[in-house]
Amino acid sequence: MAIGYQAWDPFAELDRLQGEINRMFTGASPAPVGRAGGPPVRLYGNDQELVLLTEVPGLAPEEISLAVVGNRLTLGLKPGAGEAVKDATVHRRERARRAVTRTLELPHRVEADRIQAQVKNGMLMVRLPRAEADRPRQIDVKAG
Repeated sequence: MAIGYQAWDPFAELDRLQGEINRMFTGASPAPVGRAGGPPVRLYGNDQELVLLTEVPGLAPEEISLAVVGNRLTLGLKPGAGEAVKDATVHRRERARRAVTRTLELPHRVEADRIQAQVKNGMLMVRLPRAEADRPRQIDVKAG
């Protein structure tokens, strides 16, 4: 008789537990979160800049904060009370409206005074120009 086993993934178990805790405290299905907590992000770049994309559905620009120190970017989302419903009872609210802060370590330093951020169709795009001192340089090799 063969005995089977299932490999245990501690991160999957932590994600499941976090989901259960979120449901217990919010009473609603939580918005998707990245592994570090907070909204999931996509960060990509080239020699000139980094681009960060994240979902911020229903948030106005004034409900989003960004700060950069060295090579760390802090993203803060502080949703307002949401749409007021008059003369009605809310029976279901599936989007959690809680403040979230997430700090990301960037692969290099950026020019803080040239960062641009824009919200469009529920997506936040942050363009982070690479610091001049951290840009790759071509070095000429001479014979002799």
